[in-house]
Amino acid sequence: MKLLKLTILSSLLLVLFSCKKKETSPYTDKITFGTSVNYTDFTLGGEGSSFSVTPGNVAFRLESSEDFNGNPVKFVIKKDGITYSTDIYTNNPKPTGHIFITTKNYALRGSYSVSAYIQKSSGDQSVASGSFQMN
Repeated sequence: MKLLKLTILSSLLLVLFSCKKKETSPYTDKITFGTSVNYTDFTLGGEGSSFSVTPGNVAFRLESSEDFNGNPVKFVIKKDGITYSTDIYTNNPKPTGHIFITTKNYALRGSYSVSAYIQKSSGDQSVASGSFQMN
């Protein structure tokens, strides 16, 4: 009887410890905006959601829970609800990783919304959305 209990306990422990735990990414799907970028440590300066058209520079920092794996990054930008631009970046400063950062210039006042995607052969994968105001 003791041998049976020991066998069952051993088997149970083997099953519990051999199950692979799902790893969670320390990164989340989000987009933030700022007035400047630091390409060395991939951070933004002057983070916020309201910017001046003079000088008009807005920095984007896209963080993805999934590694970009060298795939292009696409931003669909709308101004006051109307498509303003679609920007595709094939040269990510950090092609394998979870962070993409860039700067664009906006000289027109209004409300801007941004939807960010990773372009894959299977289709665009939505990562995050955000908005900012140009005054």
